[in-house]
Amino acid sequence: MQIDLTQTQTGEAYRLPLEIALAAKTVKMEMTQKQQHFELPADQEPSTVTLDPNTMVLMDAHFSKKSG
Repeated sequence: MQIDLTQTQTGEAYRLPLEIALAAKTVKMEMTQKQQHFELPADQEPSTVTLDPNTMVLMDAHFSKKSG
């Protein structure tokens, strides 16, 4: 599974430790650039994807599914 994330604030990128919940599995990663691409392990498309499931980062997150 692939996820592209973008930090939209002005200035430099923040170093953000992030968790992404893929159905029942949680993957930890770190975002260090304004735009970053992540490849996440998934045997099949997860039923749900939740960015920062434990609300550790103050952010406004928007997801959209890309077809392809």
